[in-house]
Amino acid sequence: MEFHVHKTLELLLLMIATATAVSCEGRIGHYRDVHRANAHSSLKVDGTSSWKPDDHRANRDFLYKSIAPEEEFRSDDPRKVFSRPISGLTSDHLRRFFLGNSIFNTRWVPAQERPQPFSGLGPVYSQDSCVSCHLLNGRGEPTSKASHFSSMVTKLSIDEQGPQGEVQGDPRYGLQLNYQAIAGVPAEGRVAVSYYGQVQRFSDGSAIRLHIPHYSFIGLNFGAIQARTRRSPRIAPPVFGVGLLEAIDDKTLLSLQARKLKTKGHVNIVFDRSTHRKTIGRFGWKAGQPNLVQQTADALIEDMGITSALYPEKNCPIFQLQCRQAASERQPDASPQVLSALTEYVRLLGAPRRRDEKLPVVKRGERLFHEAGCENCHVPNLTTGADAEHPELSNREIHPYSDLLLHDMGASLSDGRREFQATASEWRTAPLWGLGLSEKVAGHLSLMHDGRAKTILEAIMWHGGDAAPARKAVAKYERRDREALLEFLQSL
Repeated sequence: MEFHVHKTLELLLLMIATATAVSCEGRIGHYRDVHRANAHSSLKVDGTSSWKPDDHRANRDFLYKSIAPEEEFRSDDPRKVFSRPISGLTSDHLRRFFLGNSIFNTRWVPAQERPQPFSGLGPVYSQDSCVSCHLLNGRGEPTSKASHFSSMVTKLSIDEQGPQGEVQGDPRYGLQLNYQAIAGVPAEGRVAVSYYGQVQRFSDGSAIRLHIPHYSFIGLNFGAIQARTRRSPRIAPPVFGVGLLEAIDDKTLLSLQARKLKTKGHVNIVFDRSTHRKTIGRFGWKAGQPNLVQQTADALIEDMGITSALYPEKNCPIFQLQCRQAASERQPDASPQVLSALTEYVRLLGAPRRRDEKLPVVKRGERLFHEAGCENCHVPNLTTGADAEHPELSNREIHPYSDLLLHDMGASLSDGRREFQATASEWRTAPLWGLGLSEKVAGHLSLMHDGRAKTILEAIMWHGGDAAPARKAVAKYERRDREALLEFLQSL
C-alpha cells in the first residue's frame, strides 16, 4: 500500500508540474513532446492552470512505462548535452529523473493565487523557477540591465558569523538582494554591472583585455546597504554531474587535502542542517553546502522564497513589514516529496564526455596543461565511493578536473566575504568538465564566480594566489602553445 501511495503522490506532482511548467527548450526525448502537446491545452494566458487528469494520460503512461532506452537521450543537438541522465539508470531512477525534471521546469506562484504543491513563491524572490537560472542545466551569466538579473544573484553578509560558523545576512536585506516580489510587497532593489578593461601582456608581446566589474545598487526600498555589508555577485553554476561529485567519499577529499603541499587547498567544514553536525562542504562557489539536498533547499529559499523542512522560515528581514505580513501560513512551501524530486533530478544528471581527445593538438595542449601545474587543483581523475541507494553512481572513475577543495585565488578575486572556513579570497575549484560545450549550450561564455571572464584564456589570466604560478607559466607560452592549451580545454 505504501508503494502505491508514493506512486500516486508522484503522479499528482507530475500532473501539476507539467501543467505549470515553463515552456523552455532543452527538454529531451518523449517528455519534451508530451509537454508541448499538453501546454497548449492546460495553460491560460495569465499563467494559471486548468488541468484535468485526462489531459495528462500521456504523462502518466510515459512516467510509468519501464524504459531505459538511451536512444531517447542520444542527440546531435549540442544544446542538450547537459540535460541527459547518467548512463545505466534503472527504470525507477529514470522515473524519478523525469519527475524532478518536470518540477525543475515549473513556475511557482504566490500562495494567494493558487493553493497547490507549487505555490508559496516569495514574498521577495529573484526567479520563479529553477530553470530560469539554470537554463538547459548550464551556467548563468551577468547582465548590464539593472531591471533583470536573469541568472545572477548578489549575496550579502556581515563579518560576524553565526553559532555554527554560518554566514549572517544584512539586517535590512538578508542574505541576498531580491529584485522581484509578489503583489503588494516591495521588491528589495536592483543591481547593475558595468565593466572597464585592464590589459595584460604575454611574454610574446600579445595582449588580452580583462573585464573588471563595477556594481551599482538601484532602487533600494529599505535604505542604503550598510557599509560593512559584504557584497558578492554570483552567477548560477551548472548543475550537470553534481551527483557524481556528491558520490566522492570524504576520505578521497581529505586525501587530496593532505597532499596539497604546493597549492594549500583544503576542505570547507560546514553545518549540515539534517544531522546538525559539522561536515565537509562540496557545493556552491565556496563549498558552503554539504550535500545536494541542502544545496537545493538553500536555492529554493534564497532565489525563490520557497520554504522547506531545512529552511522553514521566509527570507523576510525585520525591516520588511509587508514581506513578513504576506508570508503564507502554510509551511513548508516545498513538501518533502518536491524537495526529494528536485534533488534526485540534479543528482542523476550526467556529465558530457570528452571530444577530440586523440587529436595531436589536443594531446599537446593536455601536456601543456600539466606542465603549467593546472592539474594541481583541476584534478583530472577521481573515483566515486559506494552508494547503495544509487548504484549507478558507485565506484565510477570520473573526470571532473576538480579537487573540490578551497584555494586562495588572490586579492583580485576576493569578495570580502567569509563562508564557514572559506576566506574572502578562497574559492572551490570549479570543475572543468563540459567547459568546451558551455557556450554552445547557453549561447554565451561567462566564467569565474561572477561571470567576469568572457573567454577561457581570460579566466586563466584572472588566477592569482595559489594559482599564480600556473597563470605565469601560461603567460610565458608562445601563441601556438596557448592555442593548443585552449584546444585541450575545449575538448573537455
